[in-house]
Amino acid sequence: PSGLSLIEEADAELEKRKKKIRTPQNFENLKMGLGQVGVHSFDGLRIAVQKQVSLTSMVSHFYWVGSQATGQPIYQYRLVYGNDDEFINVATDADFNLEGEVKWPLAENVLGKLNFTLADQGKAANGEIQYTGETFVANLLFGKAPSTTIGCAYTQAITPALSAGGQIQHDLMKGTTSTAFAGMYDDGEQVVGAKYDTTFQMMYLRRVNPNRVHVGADLSFGEDGSSTMTASTEYILKQSKLNMAV
Repeated sequence: PSGLSLIEEADAELEKRKKKIRTPQNFENLKMGLGQVGVHSFDGLRIAVQKQVSLTSMVSHFYWVGSQATGQPIYQYRLVYGNDDEFINVATDADFNLEGEVKWPLAENVLGKLNFTLADQGKAANGEIQYTGETFVANLLFGKAPSTTIGCAYTQAITPALSAGGQIQHDLMKGTTSTAFAGMYDDGEQVVGAKYDTTFQMMYLRRVNPNRVHVGADLSFGEDGSSTMTASTEYILKQSKLNMAV
């Protein structure tokens, strides 16, 4: 016997069910989460052929033709390895231009990340060390593309539904410093978010029928005083998704 009365046991069960503050997403993903409103556009024809090599690895052939952005067909051969903790994604094209992404645990709650490009047009590398706490995520950032930059980012879960954070980066060659701030409230039915970097953006998303019907609005202001507003509706069907925006 627990020694508790029925009322005390019921209160204890209700306390367990209360939403608790959880680890938030990192700052980069927090900013990307503000892009949920709008229609995703596709340029050209893309074809991907993938083959599973093992439980943790796969290879793929990717073709992209008819793109106005690139002006020429693109082919990539990609090798992907991943499990619960480790991830490697490396690709090359017909001219042996390389690009890749690596995520690897360095210690308990510490994750190392590396993105690199070795191409004829230029070389670039961006690294990151991420520490994940119970209610926050902290990142150290460095990059070379071709300027050398260093920075840090921090995201804090304030309540079970509210997260906020910021980022600062310094360009060692140019001597310039850039900052960014973002916050998001998500209670499962409604999402309200805002960010400020080179532009100021606000967004609202309502899950009218979760995983079925979503409606949202987005308002952005540029440095030059220009503004853009988007209203969208998303219908999620069994095997397809319909997205409309104005």
